[in-house]
Amino acid sequence: MKKGVSHDIGDPLKGSRKMPDGRELTWTISSGFGKAIAGDGVVPFVLDWHESFDKKIHPAQTSPQGCTLVSLKATHPKHESLARVVDALCPSVKVSKGEGVSLSATIRRPDGTEVVLS
Repeated sequence: MKKGVSHDIGDPLKGSRKMPDGRELTWTISSGFGKAIAGDGVVPFVLDWHESFDKKIHPAQTSPQGCTLVSLKATHPKHESLARVVDALCPSVKVSKGEGVSLSATIRRPDGTEVVLS
């Protein structure tokens, strides 16, 4: 987080899901807005994956490899009120004004082509 900017990450919430092989992936998330998702999903959050990396079930270990995140963009009707917090937590994410809420990621595949996910 940038100096001079504060953001209450709130109380942690526990989550989990079963993997296809039956193992359980667990995490704790804190978004700073109680049970609501901060900024309608636009504000970055704190995530603790517990022992998932040691158990070899962390998403970074089980997801397809070789892709690179090129950019992450967000739109929100209240973009001005969210921009300072988002910039403090993740300066590479830019929030712009939009009629609705959206989040899009540009991913570069191993073959060099790019795809936008939103």
